Amino acid sequence: MHEEWVALGKKHNIPTAIDIAADVPPVSNLWKFNDMGFHYVVISGGKAIRGPQSAGLLMGKKEVIAGARLHMPPRGFNIGRGMKVNKEEILGMYVALDHYINMEDHDKEWKVWEAGIDRINNAIKSIPGVTTEVYVPKLGNITPTLKVTLDKQKLNMTAKDLQEKLRNGSPSIEVACGD
Repeated sequence: MHEEWVALGKKHNIPTAIDIAADVPPVSNLWKFNDMGFHYVVISGGKAIRGPQSAGLLMGKKEVIAGARLHMPPRGFNIGRGMKVNKEEILGMYVALDHYINMEDHDKEWKVWEAGIDRINNAIKSIPGVTTEVYVPKLGNITPTLKVTLDKQKLNMTAKDLQEKLRNGSPSIEVACGD
């Protein structure tokens, strides 16, 4: 899919871009999309990299990066003024990225995520009317994910009802539901 997008861009001489905020981990994706030929790749500083939410990375072709720099203060264009990142955030982003890339054990981190999902799954999967599925999405938010499905008749409540009960409980728990 991504390769097709890049090929279409090249065929029609249109720059291609991708936001990979939900595609890291794995750490190799930090390079994958540039290597694939996208003109530029952007990623949030937050999420798995654990850098400042208000910072991020712009990676890409030299001419794209040069063009982006033209819109940064103090050159007077001020288009980028609203997206200004201060020096503390830049340093925070650098440290977070360095730590993330050089993390000793990405596999260990993955196992911690799996253990958290397993703990929740094991606590709820035996409830009558609840079915669970652990999966890893192929695209976006590529981390262990738990899908919980409710049988409204067996539980005598909808997913929205459960969401509200959890939200109003102590502790308050927020869940997303598609119901």
